[in-house]
Order: sequence, then C-alpha cells, then structure tokens
Amino acid sequence: MTDDLLRDGDVDLAMQKAFRWGFEDDEDQHRLGLRDIMQRLREDRQEVLARAESTDSQTGGEGEETFEVDADTDDDVDLVQLAGKMERMERSLRAIESLDDIAGLDPDLVDSFLTDTEKSWLDQWSNMRGKLLDEGLAIEAGNRLELTPRAVRRIGEHVLRTIFTAVEEPGGGEHEMRRRGRMGSQAETSAPWQFGDPFSLNLSRTIMNGLLRSGPSRRMSLAPEDFEVYERESRGSVATVLLIDMSRSMFYNGCWDAAKRSALALDTLMRGQFQRDDLEIAGFSERAQRLTLTELPSLAWNEYSHGTNLEDGLRLARELLRPFTGKTRQIVLITDGEPTAYLDGSEARFEHPPTENVFDATMREVARCTRENIRINTFLLAESATMEGFAERYSRLNRGRLIHVDPGNLGSYLLRDFLRNRSSVMR
Repeated sequence: MTDDLLRDGDVDLAMQKAFRWGFEDDEDQHRLGLRDIMQRLREDRQEVLARAESTDSQTGGEGEETFEVDADTDDDVDLVQLAGKMERMERSLRAIESLDDIAGLDPDLVDSFLTDTEKSWLDQWSNMRGKLLDEGLAIEAGNRLELTPRAVRRIGEHVLRTIFTAVEEPGGGEHEMRRRGRMGSQAETSAPWQFGDPFSLNLSRTIMNGLLRSGPSRRMSLAPEDFEVYERESRGSVATVLLIDMSRSMFYNGCWDAAKRSALALDTLMRGQFQRDDLEIAGFSERAQRLTLTELPSLAWNEYSHGTNLEDGLRLARELLRPFTGKTRQIVLITDGEPTAYLDGSEARFEHPPTENVFDATMREVARCTRENIRINTFLLAESATMEGFAERYSRLNRGRLIHVDPGNLGSYLLRDFLRNRSSVMR
C-alpha cells in the first residue's frame, strides 16, 4: 500500500486499491486482488456456458448435463442455472464499494464458488480496518483513517530497504557509517576496542567478555578481543532541513511522491545510524511550512496554492536550523524549477515568468544562509535552463552542491550523497 499511499495521500484509498487490484510483494510476487477473483469466476462461467452449449448441440436441446459445484458436495445442478449463480456471485463482488460491503455477500454463493484461499483473503480484508487500529498503525479521524508514528516508521523502513535494494553498487561503507568520536563527552555505551582507540576501558564488560571466552576457572586471562571501551560522542553531528518544493509542477511532473519517499527514507536512515543528528522537514509553494513526519505520507498537494516561494522556504529552513549552532548545518533542497514567488513584507508576490524581484529576494536569503554557515545542497529534478543558471549562481555563492537527478533515482542519489557528506563530517 505504500506506493498508493505516498502517491494519493489517503489511507482508505490506498487500502481500496490494494483490495481491488492486488499488489506486488517484496519478492515481486503478485498478491491476490478482487479483480483476480472476478476474472477467475468469469473464465469458469464461460467454461460452464461452453459445456452447456456443447451439450445442447449433442442432444438437440432436449438433454441436460450436470456439473459438480465443488469437490465437497454431491449436489449437481443444471449448467445454465449454475452459470447464472456464478454471474450473481461476480456481480456481488463487482458491487463492493467499501470493505464494509464484504459482510453483505451471500454466504451460500461464497461457499459455493470461492476457493478456500479466496475465502480467507476476504476474511482478512473484512477485518483489515480493525487490524490496523488494533496494531496501532492507524487511528480514526472522523470517518477516515490516519497513520500513527509507528506506521510511518514502518513505511520509512520499507522505502529505505527498497531504495538500497535498487542501488546495484552501493560502495564501501555506505550502509554502516558508525564512527566513534575521539573527543567529546563519554557516552554510556561501549564497543570492542580497536588499535588506535583511546583506552577508556569499560571494566565490567571487559571482564564479562573474558569469562564468556575462557569459561569458569580459578584464574582468568584477558585477551585483546575482550577489551571494550566507552564510546565518546562525536563532535561531527549534523543538523539537516529537508526542504521540499510543493508547487504545482512537482505534482504534474511525478516528483511529489519521489520527494516524500526520500524524506521518509532519510529520516529512517538517520534514526538507525546517526541518532545524534537532527532532521527537520519543510515544504514550500506560495508560502513555506514546517512538516511533521507523521503527516508526510498522507500529505496532499494543494492545488489552490500558486507559486514557488524558495525565498520563504530558505528563510524557514534557516530559522529551523538556528538552535543547532554547535553542529554542521545544511539544507537539502528538492525542486524541479525556478522560483516564482517572493515575500513583499508579509505578502507573497507571485510573478511568472520569474522577474529579477524574485531572484534578488531569493539570493538575499541565500546570502543570509551563507553568512550563518549553512550549506544549501540542491537536487534538481527537471531540466530548466533558467533554474539551472540560477542554481549554479547561488551554489557558487553558498559553496553548496548542485545535483541533477531523475525523479525515479532521487532516493538513492540523496541517501548516497548524504552518506558521503556525513562521512566527511565525521572525519
């Protein structure tokens, strides 16, 4: 359901699509959908009608042939009557508009014409809404479902796994980037000692390792592999604002769900491997807004919002990064075109094609970020001569990176770039 959920931003709609059409699992195996059951019934009914027609032609229309309904019954029925019941079953399935309608199916028809696998599948879907609620993956908000933080983390893990699976040559060290600091305050965790590490020995863990290795005895000896040292907090932590273009073109160009996927994957990566780092997410169209991770999967594009106010987006990102003065700070910008709006006092001015007013206002905000030592790394998702020239201009001023990328590869490029940059910070 992740794909449809990120595309449409609606939990119930994503469930409906998975129910009707099925889906491909992580092993690329097709999982059953309502369409598959109806197609199977239609083919079986056509076979029954063909047998009835064949019987009529052989008997001159006076004879009858019976057809066994299933392997567990001795009841035989007229073929035409059987085909009629199968058609009723098919119509009943076609009439399902919501998962609640499953309970209204005729149980006799279900028992007669659906396989055990199909019956089990229907039972699972009839309880799906309750299962999501019971497992803490969704909550009811009025007459619709909303995802919980636990569900969003599950989606992020799936997206991250999918992105890394798609990377054919991830490169050395890009999956595991744990590096202990040599300075900073001592943490409560410890790790095996390696040659060159400060010898801040965790004595209790070291002795325990020696006992486990040598077994109980009157004399205990320690080997280098038994030593564990306290980890120290790295001073190379990073604060990042992922700044996502939410303008009209991002939706029409198919970039919107790619940007949401990347945000979820980056959050999951940082939670798992860089727990001392900080990530904020913001979006901008006519105005900028801070986004929470929980609302991100179901966040819908606002068709009534006009403009690409990059100036306001950079302003908000800079304010979000202000508390993290002791960390390396960066803005990761995802956009597909040039800015077309700027702030005139408290008013957002929309100007398309973009004028010098738009570019000048945006450059002033870039200059503020640069003075505060905030790097702006831009992922440009579409070819635009105007935007490319402008992005090169502000990247030179800010000393940030400009990366051209296809929307389909955004996630893998963004994560790999983050890991490379993160590695250089840790050193």
